[in-house]
Amino acid sequence: MNVDSMQFGPGDCNITLKPRLGYVPKSLSTPFRAQVITLPAFTPELAALNAAPHRALCPVRALRAYVDRSARFRQSEQLFVCFGGGTKGRPVSKQRLSHWVVDAIALAYCSQGMECPIGVRGHSTRAIASSWAWAKGISIKDICMAAGWSLQNTFARFYKLDVSSLTSQVLLVSTGGNSTCNYQSIGSAGGFD
Repeated sequence: MNVDSMQFGPGDCNITLKPRLGYVPKSLSTPFRAQVITLPAFTPELAALNAAPHRALCPVRALRAYVDRSARFRQSEQLFVCFGGGTKGRPVSKQRLSHWVVDAIALAYCSQGMECPIGVRGHSTRAIASSWAWAKGISIKDICMAAGWSLQNTFARFYKLDVSSLTSQVLLVSTGGNSTCNYQSIGSAGGFD
């Protein structure tokens, strides 16, 4: 994903993400190679009665803040760049991005006073995200399209999880409830200075 392939809607009401030129998916036969994704911003209507706690979950707000804060030192058009050390501003590797995802998962567990399951990887998010979408009533066709799976069987056999008990815990973490965690991974220290 490149910064140039993102487009914020008027007033940051949404963001449209397009694959970068030259992107090659894992499965070359997927019909979703050049899929464009538009994510809406969380609004008071989408966040029900209380928008403030849900504001931190807004993908449009998060991407806007990231792009704005990294603009000062960005040396690449790749969306995700290193934010410290000698590689500051350069493209982050797939491995480093995966570590960031695992660190975020571990932090979510830690903030709930729970141990992160052994074996969690960056790829684990595919199962969790697609299972949550299924639990919330999204059609299997839409889930497969978003994930780039040409067969519905792929979700059912390899990714479908029972996530019903996790939803309230994640919202509690994201809104600041029960957050006493001091988790910090080696290599995740630092920030935007």
